[in-house]
Amino acid sequence: MVNKHSCSREFKININIINEKWLSKNVEKFLRENPKFKTKDVCEKAVRKWNTNVTFSMARKAKALTLDQVESSFEK
Repeated sequence: MVNKHSCSREFKININIINEKWLSKNVEKFLRENPKFKTKDVCEKAVRKWNTNVTFSMARKAKALTLDQVESSFEK
């Protein structure tokens, strides 16, 4: 038996799979723990955790959505 793996990992996932709402839900825990989490850190986290590139504008929108949710839950 030859156990040679020849296929490569796909780095880019279809952009329709990941959107701002999904990203904001998955980054919410980190923004609650560290409110100074930068937009660049959201992009880097997506590369490390989900192995996909996230545009800076998508990360910025997701961060804004998450901060709105965190602040509204704080006010309640």
